[in-house]
Amino acid sequence: MAYKDVADTLSGRIVVLELMPLSCKEMASRNDKVLNTLFSKNIAAVKLSDIKKDNIIMHIINGGYPEVQKIDDPKGRYLWFGSYISTYIERDIRDIGKLRHMDKFIRMFNMLASRSSQVLIKTDIARDAGIDIKTLDNYLKLLELTYQIYLLKPYSKNINKRFVKSSKIFFTDSGVVSYLLG
Repeated sequence: MAYKDVADTLSGRIVVLELMPLSCKEMASRNDKVLNTLFSKNIAAVKLSDIKKDNIIMHIINGGYPEVQKIDDPKGRYLWFGSYISTYIERDIRDIGKLRHMDKFIRMFNMLASRSSQVLIKTDIARDAGIDIKTLDNYLKLLELTYQIYLLKPYSKNINKRFVKSSKIFFTDSGVVSYLLG
């Protein structure tokens, strides 16, 4: 089944709920000292010295997938992300996207991780990944459809500029980006 057909397969028979990885606030409800401190009602009174940089970095590296939050061992989390990404690419992407050149998709996926939170310059990514713009657009649509990335459209008071300026690319989960970047 092509990914353009996914939305039509169960039309009218289901309710679709989009679940994103856990937010920091949701994770803070687990009595996490770092997150509770960051999201306290009196943030102005919080001393940065009370928050250890390493703890914040660990939250970024772990991301927000619920299963990862249950794993205490860093090696276990690393294995989980490796398994998640390989399953995602080998099953979901292969089945939904009907991709012929998985190696190019994987290269592009890793390149996007290194450009997360930056302006998406499609010509650079396509060139570096060895694909054309049309293929890149298809890959980006597939990544959006499977909730791996989202493209933040630019805002401008001038409506015409909104359509001309480039979007910024963001990965849905910081743990996936951390894993891809090593």
